[in-house]
Amino acid sequence: MARNLGIIIILIILFIPASGGTQDTSNYYIEKVFRGENLTTDEINNFLTQLEFKTKAFEKQYSKIIVTDLTTDNPTSDVYEKILKADKSNLQTSFQIIEKLRKDLNSISLSIGLYIVLQDLLQNALDLSLNKRIRELFGETHIELGVWCFAFRKAHLLPLALAKDQNRQLYVVK
Repeated sequence: MARNLGIIIILIILFIPASGGTQDTSNYYIEKVFRGENLTTDEINNFLTQLEFKTKAFEKQYSKIIVTDLTTDNPTSDVYEKILKADKSNLQTSFQIIEKLRKDLNSISLSIGLYIVLQDLLQNALDLSLNKRIRELFGETHIELGVWCFAFRKAHLLPLALAKDQNRQLYVVK
């Protein structure tokens, strides 16, 4: 499943126009990293705002699944219910971490925590999307969130880890 997500993300990135993008596209941040540039403090704050927006869009689609009546005679419906309940908690956790991360952009533990929570959400979304009815409710929001998660890893998490290894701060907060 994780391999499928990786392939989907790579395909989406390949088909995104290489226009340089604006700061409201994940492509902007990915291209900046591939040019060897780190994000500025303003850019990472804007990135977190965009990531939060994409996560809220994902949550909105997810809420449609939660309120939708899944067939109870299906033996996998219990599994779906457990996944949905866990993901509702993960979504709230992701919003809390984003808020904390805005206050401490150099926190590696918050950054890793956010990445793990987003990856868990995406993996569960892929698992749930095997159900045709759920897939129709999801639309493309989980794939879009996956692209932003990839951008988060490339544009923030990896440069931050490198900076931490070199005992320096990546973002200077004024």
